Amino acid sequence: MKVNLRYILLFFVIAAIFGLTPLTRAMSPVLSPGLERLVSNSNSISDSLVDIVVFLDGSGLKNQISKVETKGLSHHELIQEITSTLRAYQTPDADLILRFLNSRSAQPVKKYWVVPAMTARLPVSHLETLATMSSLELVVENATLSYESPVEIKTAPMVSASVSTQLQLLNVPSLWQKGLTGTGRLICSFDTGVEQDHPALALKWRGNNAELSASWFSKVRPDSNPTDKIGHGTHTMGIMVGSVDDDTIGVAPDAEWISAGVIDQGRDLNTTISDIIEAFQWALDPDGDSTTTEDVPDVILNSWGIPKGLFTPCDQTFTTVISNVEAAGIVTVFAAGNEGPNSTTMRNPADMSLTPLTSFAVGAVDNNSEIAGFSSRGPSSCDENEIKPEVVAPGVSVRSSDKDGGYKVMSGTSMAAPYIAGLVALMRQYNPNATVEEIKNALIASAVDLGQAGEDNAYGHGLVDASELIKNLPDPNAIDFELSDMNISDDGIASPGETFELNLIITSSSNLIGTVNGNLISTDIDGATILSEESSFSFGHESHLATATTPFTICLNDNLYNGIEIPLNLCIESTFFSPADTVEFILEVGISPGGIFATHSTNQIDLTVSDFAQYGLASGSIYNVDGDGFRVNGSNNLLYEAGIILGHDAANLSTSIRDSLGHYAPSDFAPNSQLSDSYIGAQNGDHRVAVFSDMTNDILSGITIRQETISYPYIDDNGMVIFRYHIINNTEDDIEGLSFGMMVDYDLMKENDRVVHDSNINLMYQITDSGPYVGLVGLSNINSSCAINNSVTESCFSDSNLFESISSSSVNETNDTTAGDWLFIVGSGALTVLSNDSVEIALAMVGGSTYEALIANTNSAHDLYRISTNVTDTDNDILPVRCELHQNYPNPFNPTTNIDFNLTCGTEVTLEIFNILGRRVKTLYSGYLDSGSHRFEWDAVNEKDDAVATGVYFYKLSTPSQSETRKMLFLK
Repeated sequence: MKVNLRYILLFFVIAAIFGLTPLTRAMSPVLSPGLERLVSNSNSISDSLVDIVVFLDGSGLKNQISKVETKGLSHHELIQEITSTLRAYQTPDADLILRFLNSRSAQPVKKYWVVPAMTARLPVSHLETLATMSSLELVVENATLSYESPVEIKTAPMVSASVSTQLQLLNVPSLWQKGLTGTGRLICSFDTGVEQDHPALALKWRGNNAELSASWFSKVRPDSNPTDKIGHGTHTMGIMVGSVDDDTIGVAPDAEWISAGVIDQGRDLNTTISDIIEAFQWALDPDGDSTTTEDVPDVILNSWGIPKGLFTPCDQTFTTVISNVEAAGIVTVFAAGNEGPNSTTMRNPADMSLTPLTSFAVGAVDNNSEIAGFSSRGPSSCDENEIKPEVVAPGVSVRSSDKDGGYKVMSGTSMAAPYIAGLVALMRQYNPNATVEEIKNALIASAVDLGQAGEDNAYGHGLVDASELIKNLPDPNAIDFELSDMNISDDGIASPGETFELNLIITSSSNLIGTVNGNLISTDIDGATILSEESSFSFGHESHLATATTPFTICLNDNLYNGIEIPLNLCIESTFFSPADTVEFILEVGISPGGIFATHSTNQIDLTVSDFAQYGLASGSIYNVDGDGFRVNGSNNLLYEAGIILGHDAANLSTSIRDSLGHYAPSDFAPNSQLSDSYIGAQNGDHRVAVFSDMTNDILSGITIRQETISYPYIDDNGMVIFRYHIINNTEDDIEGLSFGMMVDYDLMKENDRVVHDSNINLMYQITDSGPYVGLVGLSNINSSCAINNSVTESCFSDSNLFESISSSSVNETNDTTAGDWLFIVGSGALTVLSNDSVEIALAMVGGSTYEALIANTNSAHDLYRISTNVTDTDNDILPVRCELHQNYPNPFNPTTNIDFNLTCGTEVTLEIFNILGRRVKTLYSGYLDSGSHRFEWDAVNEKDDAVATGVYFYKLSTPSQSETRKMLFLK
């Protein structure tokens, strides 16, 4: 049978008075007085069962917790370390005690991690054996507890249009005026529950946006929303957070709440000690995930206590659990009790005073700041020199929410303590990282002395003045902000000359909750003008991200170029922290280049080329990235746009020119290997090579383009740049009907140009009355050309128009004297590119101050191209008839050898050396090579230029279509 402790204790008291039972047996240091008396009378009730809570020796754990507290971690970091430390705590003695309890308990043993403790139902006859076991700290009966019931309850009006006398007495509105209303903070109560759907509380319950289990703890009704059969917990929660429109009853009306219904939840008996321990454990980690911290409350209001006489004075049943919870950053506040006015009338654990701030207790005063007669007094039962309570707050005739959606006026220290708990939420909003000690010290330092001069056992340090709290708290730690994202209005591009709205999203390094103000500043006064520079950012719970409530407005100067970076500073300020933080970030103007670019220069021309198939790229062009454009003899830029077109048909087309509306469009081509540095080749030509494909379009899969651009600064007729394109088929299938083209839009004198086509030298050129002359020359596989007048608006092309222009084999014999703004399109016609083969297309952009210079440069382009290909109409027989890797010579060799091979077509090539174990020693070449014979030398060194050892080596030639390997011998 289960023993009712109240009757047993009464029996022992009566028996002691009349001498019916010997109370002379030595008391066990670990058993509570009630359990000791049970053991002393074990002969009569040895088979009875008693519910107990077993506390293990936690000294080692306390040392670990102490080390965690001194690490200087933030509030939330502490929670994670504390929970992991507590969960990991275990000793051999603890295992032995657990096995003992498991073998003798009449119900499953329950373990806790918030404190090294466990509960069991044990026969009284086994208590004495348990008491002798090592590593025990305390064994107590799992006794029932009660809440601090009000001394007065009266009906109250449903609405009050004014701020309550109690809130004004505490000067709470002074903090509201600073924006401190509890936004983003979380309050927890250990009480009779809360009526969740009360109008003053419903919208503030964390369970509206979180799991029920992380927002409500109840051993009786765990699966229903919070309820309150008594009304006491609803009243105290209203004092902390309650509000409706035009009626604020709570200290922190914008805070959220969770609750543990641990007292009088409709059961025959009140909550037991183990239920309170489990509630503390829940509050330390409500969602069961110690890596999250947003679910952890800032403060726990405790409206319960152990009645006097049940345990010994200064009983330490809850010492460890409260210490651990506060070590994790959760402030615990206790109602002092309603058993006054005599001294030493406070309940445990409110009267504990093991340290100056342990069990922060709150007494009650009336609206005249006089101590209420019912308010329990100190000193602490632990030490008569330790004064209690710590502070007082209004607790007489307090109007707040009640069950059934109504309101009541109540009096008691349970009404006073919620005011202090609510102030903790406001303090944490100001400084989220304020420690428990800092918060309690600020409350004490802000108290106005009442009663006897100095601290006393009725008023403690006095009545808290909320207006002084912020002064006594440390300034918030500097909070670092970063830019998380930015959004630009309309098309998402900040184009030169455009006025646009900029939405910013920032992230906070801390668990900042509330609103901060942002001021946007441009450090480049020549680049951007900020028209609307201020906005605010609101951080919500469970998110470190905040979006500007209103966008910033910026106007960019029209002389900026695409890809230029405008430095901006966002200065972030708030009353919640200091100093202000500045977020530096870059606004990228326009569309950044898809690769890199460089300029070919001779004494006649300058031309900027790229590895993304767009050319010119200067101020005044369709796409200005601060290139040099096309200049003839030092002129201004003459090239508005130039790019290429490639496709099978109108539905499968890739381009690097304007879109169908005539606007700039990013190139469909992106570099496989970026534009090379310049190098000097045959005829002292200045070469730059790039390889790109239409990877951003993904239509012409399998096609790669090798672009080689050549200028000749060391010859006389050097006013040209040759473009050699190798269209490479990387697939196993032949590609038929492929067409290639180039569009060039020169601007000489806008709307006063004329265009001429000279079929003898395949030259399309533009002239004006005063020069200069510019043109486009077809050198290889250019079979069609057309000129288009776009004087009224910039011409735009449908895909059908473009494909028709480049696939046609007709030549437009244009000799148009009509003044206008002209552009050229030249094309290859239909091409066939064999599997793993390539086709070359060549053009040249030419210019000259006179017609004669233009023609001379055109002829020079033809001659130089013919020489560079080393092919004439009569010597095709010099090309290799098949790809072949020859034996190296000499072989064996020391110190060098030559490796020769033939290519029947231009292709990508890799030539590698391997040792006898198959490990690569050296890559002699990797890249594109033209058709013909090639030779490379190996000097018997590896990639690090270290000499290799004597032995057998292999050299391997690889192309997309084949590979071949031969053996050679190196002898020292």
